[in-house]
Parts: sequence; C-alpha cells; structure tokens
Amino acid sequence: MGIDTGFLNMTPMRLAIQPLGSRTGKRSGDIEAIGSPAETKPPRLQYSLAMPPPALGFTLLELLIVMALLGVLTAVVYPSIGRGMSTLRLRTASRQIAAAIRLARSKALREQQTYYLQFDVRKGRVDLSSEDLKYQRSFSLPEGIVFRRVASSGEDNGLDSTDRAYYFAPNGLGENIEVRIANSHGRQMRIIQSSMVHSPKIEEGGSD
Repeated sequence: MGIDTGFLNMTPMRLAIQPLGSRTGKRSGDIEAIGSPAETKPPRLQYSLAMPPPALGFTLLELLIVMALLGVLTAVVYPSIGRGMSTLRLRTASRQIAAAIRLARSKALREQQTYYLQFDVRKGRVDLSSEDLKYQRSFSLPEGIVFRRVASSGEDNGLDSTDRAYYFAPNGLGENIEVRIANSHGRQMRIIQSSMVHSPKIEEGGSD
C-alpha cells in the first residue's frame, strides 16, 4: 500500500498571533494564517479631495457701505463732542481764574504785602504778582475761550481797556471783581469776587 506524499509538497504556512485589540477584532492567542490570498492583497489607498476654504475678505460694495455709515456717524457725533470739549475748557478756565483770586488773597495775608491780579483781555492771559515782584505767575485761557467782561462792581463795560489790574491788601481786603468768559458756542461763565466774601463764586450763564 503506497503512502500519499502529496501533502508534503504543499506550501508551508506561517502562523502569527494577533495582539489583543488588533484591527481584526480577534482575541489574543488566535492563530491566523499569513500569506493567504485575502491577506496578501496590497492595501487600497483612498484619497480625499477637499475643496480649499473660501478666501476671507470684503467686497468693494461692503467697504463702501461701511465708509458711508462711518461718515454719517461722524457728522452726527462730532458736533456733540466739540460742544462737550468746549464746555469743559470753559469750566476749566473759570476754575483757574477763581483759584488765582484765592491765591492772591491768601498770599497777601500770609506775606503781609499787596498782590496784584492783572487780566490781559486781548491776549487772554492772567498775571499774578507780588508788590516786590519776587513772585510772578501767569496762565493763558484755553483755546477757544475769551474774556467777555472784566470789571469792578458798578462798571458798565469792563472791556474798554486791554489790561485790568486788581489788588489784594495785606489785611485780605480787595476790590470787587467780575470776570465773564465765553466759549465759541456762546456759553458763558461768571467769576465774582466780593470784598466781603473770602472765596470767589462761579456762576454759569450771563449775557453781554
């Protein structure tokens, strides 16, 4: 009886153990034949043809609309901002003048000498100086602020002269002073100093 040796000519098979959690889904220890026709096929490559993202930007029409809106907002808001800044400068100038009056009186009392407060109406400047001229300070009105009236009590018009000077005696007494300033929009502030009152008073409003 002859022995069939055909199985000896068969291609030897390689065995491999797939690890746990492999992509085949088999458990660890499962034996799989490597080299079978199903496994020897080359992997099929898949390509994704993604469209490029759209370019970011604005169209000419959109830019024109934005510029038109900005122009309208500027035309509406700018006058209000201008009036607000002019009013702020007016109030700042009135406080500076009131502070100069208080300083002149206090230094006259403390140093026991006469102090002079001079208003240059044309140049819009205020000068403070001592009698011996050892102390001299000055400041100018903010841009757009002008003197409308600088006078003593009882004067009809205080702008006949370009320079108006007022004194503060060593005992603290001084002249009655009325200073009126205005901005470019016609708004006015009054600074009133009475010889009977130690501190000047600031009032809003007034007419020429």
